[in-house]
This record gives sequence, structure tokens and C-alpha cells, in this order.
Amino acid sequence: MVKIKVVAIEFAPDKYQIGEAQMNSLIASGWLIQKEFSRESGVVFVMSKWEKKTKEHNK
Repeated sequence: MVKIKVVAIEFAPDKYQIGEAQMNSLIASGWLIQKEFSRESGVVFVMSKWEKKTKEHNK
């Protein structure tokens, strides 16, 4: 794991698009959902980015 990012999606008509756009962008960039937390006001996602192993790492 190289990076971790926390993204909140609020269940409000004027706010959910912000988190939705951020999640879509991260997923398209290769980020993975590690954990999800449901909250009264929305959902919080913990995202992770993994580094591809090179042949040097395998030695």
C-alpha cells in the first residue's frame, strides 16, 4: 500500500455530488475501497492505492 485517502459522501441533495465525483475519479485512477463506514449523515470510504511490484521487489 502506497497511499490512503478518506472520502466522505454526505446524504444531502446539494453535497453528495462532491463525494460522488471524488470517488469516481479515484476508482478510475486505480484506487481501491478498503473500508466503508455508514454514518447518520452519509458514508465514509477509506481508499488505498497499491504500488505495482517490480522484479527487484521479488528478489
